[in-house]
Amino acid sequence: MKWGKKINRWVGRNIFKISPLLGGKLTYRGDFYFSDHGSVEATIYGNVASESFIELKEGSRIEGNVRAQGLNTEGSIHGAVSASESVSLSKNANIQGDLKAGSLELHKGADFEGRLEVGIEQKQQQT
Repeated sequence: MKWGKKINRWVGRNIFKISPLLGGKLTYRGDFYFSDHGSVEATIYGNVASESFIELKEGSRIEGNVRAQGLNTEGSIHGAVSASESVSLSKNANIQGDLKAGSLELHKGADFEGRLEVGIEQKQQQT
């Protein structure tokens, strides 16, 4: 019994979180929720949410709303985006929909069409 407790304590200190990945260049239908950092390399018809950050790889697409702490995208999103901290649009990124974020990083070559509201976290903290 003591041996089992030692093993559990040792393993507990050496567990690494692996980021969930929706990939394989497949198409998914439905809403997805990541409790941690999520990485998408696919086409999703549905909403995507995370308690942490979402990374959308080049060539990926989300047809739905995205809500997360932060977003880094090289792909395209057709829907509303809301990030409490930051959004980064790389050179191949394309967003068609309203975007709300604490901060925005927009690289040359990125496309955005919609309503933009930046600094929402600071506004919420001031009220």
